Amino acid sequence: QTVWCFRRPTHQETDQEADEGTDQEVGQLLGLVINPRRGIVQAFGSESIAPEHLPQTQAVGQMTLVKTDSGEDAVLLEAPFDFCRARIRVALAAGWQVEPKRDLPAEYQLYNDLIWQFAPPQSDKTLAKFFEAAADADAQAVKGEAAEGPSSIDETRLTAEQLDHHAAQLLQHPAMAHWRVQNRMLQQLLRRARAQPPAAAGTGNAGEDAGAEPSGVPAAASTAALIGLVLGELAARPETAEITHAIVTGLQAQAAWLQLAGDTTAANHAHTLAQALPGLGPDENPLLARMIAASIHTDS
Repeated sequence: QTVWCFRRPTHQETDQEADEGTDQEVGQLLGLVINPRRGIVQAFGSESIAPEHLPQTQAVGQMTLVKTDSGEDAVLLEAPFDFCRARIRVALAAGWQVEPKRDLPAEYQLYNDLIWQFAPPQSDKTLAKFFEAAADADAQAVKGEAAEGPSSIDETRLTAEQLDHHAAQLLQHPAMAHWRVQNRMLQQLLRRARAQPPAAAGTGNAGEDAGAEPSGVPAAASTAALIGLVLGELAARPETAEITHAIVTGLQAQAAWLQLAGDTTAANHAHTLAQALPGLGPDENPLLARMIAASIHTDS
């Protein structure tokens, strides 16, 4: 997840600099790429950046388009400052648990005072629920344990078809366009499944579209069969809990993002799945099955 914390010069500062003959008013920026398991993985910042290189300040929940260093467009969502700092603090805590220990990015070390010079962040209860509700079940999943008891949504009442409906609806949102199988191990499993002979074809659970056959895939190795092979191999691997953990933490962050964007329906889909998935195996995970299916269609 990418987080930009920036400050544009105020009109008062601009007027004062003009009176004092200062060359140009400047802003401040600390941009981070954070990962809920690996911590802060990238940082960039400046204490004196020209305003034209900063996005315009928007109302919370509004989106703005910015240019990345590679020249590509990126969409940022205006979020409360304390919410962003709280997410950074969580990433910092996760990073300290990673072995072997590694230094924080140099530019974070240089510019982090820009965001921590203020009082500690106060959590927004509406947004905090997306991260707190599934915390216990998610921690159990990381340890490889089954979640005990229902969550606040009571996932025991949700059928496989209902969970698949949540997954299908969530993945239709434009913000979920990049949710594909990007994990190296999963990609290796998918390539291995494609190479299996027709007799090895199994079944999968990817909803009503699971039986579709993308071009380039033999009829005997349909999308559903490939999904079944990948999920079957995944279930036997020790990395399963880590993958579930990554999906759940991603869903938590996505639920809060969607809530801030004003799409409470999509946020509920993500929230429901984040609570239910820690108690499911790979072959019962409708979101993972649909992500694999999307990757098959994309790669074909």
